[in-house]
Amino acid sequence: MKTRNFIRILLLIIITILTSSAFLNLKGYSMEAGPGEGYATIYVYPALVNLTSPPYRAGDKFTVQVRIYTYSQVASWQAKLIYDNSTLKVASTTDAAYAQDYLFPTDSYVGVPASTGEINATHEYVMMTSATYGAVEFSGTDAGLLRINFTIVSLPAKGQTLSSVLWLEPEDTYTRDENIEVNDEERTDGYYQITTTEETPQPPPEPQPEPNNAENPPLEIIIAVVIIVAATVVILGLFLIKRREKPHGKR
Repeated sequence: MKTRNFIRILLLIIITILTSSAFLNLKGYSMEAGPGEGYATIYVYPALVNLTSPPYRAGDKFTVQVRIYTYSQVASWQAKLIYDNSTLKVASTTDAAYAQDYLFPTDSYVGVPASTGEINATHEYVMMTSATYGAVEFSGTDAGLLRINFTIVSLPAKGQTLSSVLWLEPEDTYTRDENIEVNDEERTDGYYQITTTEETPQPPPEPQPEPNNAENPPLEIIIAVVIIVAATVVILGLFLIKRREKPHGKR
């Protein structure tokens, strides 16, 4: 009987220890820093920039936006857009600015100028960020983050199309909640293409100088002059020889 009671008590102690360990582990896991409490979809608008040349030419500009959709508990954000520098360029940091229908109300956020730079030899980026004072959160359905003025660098040949991706780089494109934790996000890239429908006008050829006939007479004239001069010399020489051979009169 004592042996059975001892076994029961031992089993109860083991169960208690295991239950307590499981509870402590579960409690510790729930208190670890997790993802942000909010969510958002960050996207490029328009989804497809489809241009035609003409009327568009190299050096012309067009505008795209980076926007946020169905967002919740957003206290700060950052967006980094990468593009192909053989087709497009952002000429200056002033070509990127906050959107007109900006996410945060006036006087509620810290404004930061745009930054630009190179990713590699073929791609460059434009990036902006912002945060509210006091990490105040905002939620909504659709709002603007930034607008970017792109300059067209090159055009395709007639009947051809140039295209490239306007890529939202995942590591540097996000929103954060009031605890500065990254929210759950989806990102939708944009696309750019331009088609040439006419031949690109070529500059007129440079005028060629006309030949100067006075300085460069035709070969036939040069040969005729040489023959005439040579014949004159021969005749004159024969005349002088005969004159020397003629006998002089007696004294």
